[in-house]
Amino acid sequence: MLNAIIYLSQTGSAERYARMLSDALQIPAYSIQDSPSVEGKVLYVAWALQQKTVGLKKAMRKYDVAGVVQVGMSPIFPDSIEKGRERNHIPDGCAFFQVQGGYDEEKLSGIYKKSMKIAGQGIVARIEELGKERELSNQELAMHDMFVNGKGDPASWDISEIVSYFSE
Repeated sequence: MLNAIIYLSQTGSAERYARMLSDALQIPAYSIQDSPSVEGKVLYVAWALQQKTVGLKKAMRKYDVAGVVQVGMSPIFPDSIEKGRERNHIPDGCAFFQVQGGYDEEKLSGIYKKSMKIAGQGIVARIEELGKERELSNQELAMHDMFVNGKGDPASWDISEIVSYFSE
């Protein structure tokens, strides 16, 4: 059983997921930046940077993390979870989920803003090339639109798999 949700958010998506999960699971959600003292198991929700869950090492040291929700812009592919577990060194017995989050370029600063602008140009071009070969998924279309518009929402804000896992 979870006692709380701890989150770290850059542009608001991880916080939105944390609040949605808090409501659904009826447990409190706290920003890790507030350094809350929490007893028992927690769910850690944070944004992804180069496929790594930001702040995860610190959260693992401070809390009894029973699950991790990685929030990124990328579409979730069949091998994403396995690769994410490996890249983030998620231990056995700790649940790991990936969800697509939104994007808001205006909430970024410094190097993050600059690097996302550069990366976005290449990603938009790759997605448009893929669209010539096959039908794009809703998540691919959402990612494309986020980079083109400088902001946007994911294909869906779906937490059902996470809620189901922690409700059993």
